[in-house]
Amino acid sequence: MPLPWMLQESMGIPTPDSSVNRERVTNPTASTPATFDMNWEFSENGPADPQPVNGVSTFMGPATSYLAGKGRAWPDNSAFCVKDALDIMRRNGYRCELPPEDWVSDDEGEVGTPELRYLKEQYYNDHEVIAKNGNEIVFVVTTFGDWIYIRCNNEEASSFVLTQLSDHYKLGQVRHEQVEEECYGSVSVTRRTGNGTRRGGEAQCSSPSSIGTLFELKIRNKVVAKALCSYKNMEMDATGPTIELLETAKKWRQHGYAKLLLEKMESSFEDIFEGVSDFDEDRRVKFNVCHCTNRYACEWFLSQGFHDWDDMGEELGKYLFE
Repeated sequence: MPLPWMLQESMGIPTPDSSVNRERVTNPTASTPATFDMNWEFSENGPADPQPVNGVSTFMGPATSYLAGKGRAWPDNSAFCVKDALDIMRRNGYRCELPPEDWVSDDEGEVGTPELRYLKEQYYNDHEVIAKNGNEIVFVVTTFGDWIYIRCNNEEASSFVLTQLSDHYKLGQVRHEQVEEECYGSVSVTRRTGNGTRRGGEAQCSSPSSIGTLFELKIRNKVVAKALCSYKNMEMDATGPTIELLETAKKWRQHGYAKLLLEKMESSFEDIFEGVSDFDEDRRVKFNVCHCTNRYACEWFLSQGFHDWDDMGEELGKYLFE
């Protein structure tokens, strides 16, 4: 589904239909209805309806050590990225059903070992890690691009990642939670993060790399603008937060709500990825837009500080920390 025309409508960008423009500049009141035109049951890269789960977090970011794949060519970097994390977990008593059973080597030079050959073919799969005692799944590990994604199903697992993997990765912690932030007066923004389903509930988004965040801007508890974000961009083969959908409700447009929501989104992502951004100048965290093909939407994003990466107005993004 093409995103750009939706963005054009949602942000109140002028169109040849002057009657539509006159409707948009009418000042809304508390009784003004807030209706949305976009298909909010569809998302390209993540869930359309993120579901928070208490105590669950997904860590994501690039490798910072050679052992974990830094500096290697794809797919070696992705394979080592997974292998190093799983090796550390295994050495600490966790169990992984990843074949082969004789996974014992952590020698980075043994590029022909069965486990490494397997990972080069299966690096993109989700690898489940079992608790030290019992059969509870405590970690799910995968990669996309040059980032690792680790879902931790409890606080103990999150603590392990923070203490044991920090020498090999720079990770941002994305909590699967719902948080409401007061902006000013009666305006607030709700942020809801988690896994879920896409395409009207037809497909599961259960992978750690397929989580999403729904932002809702409210005025007196009425949702008047919202945005859906994922944490990868398959169209651009890019990692980092990605705007999937963005819309201001009809009759609430051209009052700056899309810009305010964008600012809150960017601030939220800066808080998450602050510790990820400074390790490598060439691999800074990007804030992307999902496949923009409309010049009006492109112009609006460029006016908000986004860059035209491909000089065609389709691949838009910005660095979170510039």
